[in-house]
Amino acid sequence: MTGYIGVKCFKCKKIFTENDDIIVCPECGTPYHRECYFEEGKCINYELHEKHETFSTETEKAKSAGISVRCPVCETENPPLSLFCRKCGMPLSNNTPEDMKNATQNKNFEYENYGNTFGLEAFKINFSDPLCGLNPEEDFDGVSARELADFIGENVYYYLPIFKRMKDMGHKISLNLSAMFIPTFYFAYRKMKQLSFLSLLLQIFISIPTFIMMFHTDFMGNSFLISFANSFNVESGAFQFLYNFTGFLSWMLIFFTGAFSNRLYYRHAVNAIKKIKSKSGDNVSREKIKAMGSVSIANTVIVGIIIFLMTIALLTMLIFG
Repeated sequence: MTGYIGVKCFKCKKIFTENDDIIVCPECGTPYHRECYFEEGKCINYELHEKHETFSTETEKAKSAGISVRCPVCETENPPLSLFCRKCGMPLSNNTPEDMKNATQNKNFEYENYGNTFGLEAFKINFSDPLCGLNPEEDFDGVSARELADFIGENVYYYLPIFKRMKDMGHKISLNLSAMFIPTFYFAYRKMKQLSFLSLLLQIFISIPTFIMMFHTDFMGNSFLISFANSFNVESGAFQFLYNFTGFLSWMLIFFTGAFSNRLYYRHAVNAIKKIKSKSGDNVSREKIKAMGSVSIANTVIVGIIIFLMTIALLTMLIFG
């Protein structure tokens, strides 16, 4: 077991010497003092077991010595405790340098241009890793990449690379088709209740002149809505200006929600995680972050019910006055 001299025991964190009795986990290769391993009764390096990775003595020796870890793929110098390369995202704790280079060539990943494309972030990520190849402890405006991934929940492979591009390059615009066409439902689904309510109000306000035009010309009757519509002079310059202005606002809303909703969601996620940590401390559980974030089908259904009831009320007022 001389190859493990200079590496730390995973349990007691003491560096192995040539006089230590060392045994390793038969599955992942994590080394322990014999007494430390039998005290636990099993390997406690759960992260390697979950990811089906193997222990790397070279990387661990570098960490123990407090020196930087060089990525064997892009040769970037990384901090001593890095698990992933901060430039290309390649894991630093498993496989040989030659294996990593071969894997990179076979997958044809363009790591040099990572994130520097026109909205194609989702096609340049490491799908074999739940964090898209990012360092779990990488800082995103005060929260870690792992916390951000836990909060995102579904579609982490879409959002996390976009958020990294926003953080590293300062980009604020990123296309989101769901938010562009159904912003009220999108914001509700992503638990941004205030923005969902605001977008609904804006869409109602924008639609008022169109409804007035429709009821003023095509409907007959004495209902409240028809009387209200007929109270406007739709031929006047003021009303025509309002009609054109709300039409312009409608297109602006489509552009804004489509272009900036990912940025809004990034800020929402970061602020929500910070709020949780300020109340519960830095040791807040991952389960709590996941519960606070992720998505909500219930919110989406509630928004759908509200819009349905508003439509029924509108038709009732139109028919029965």
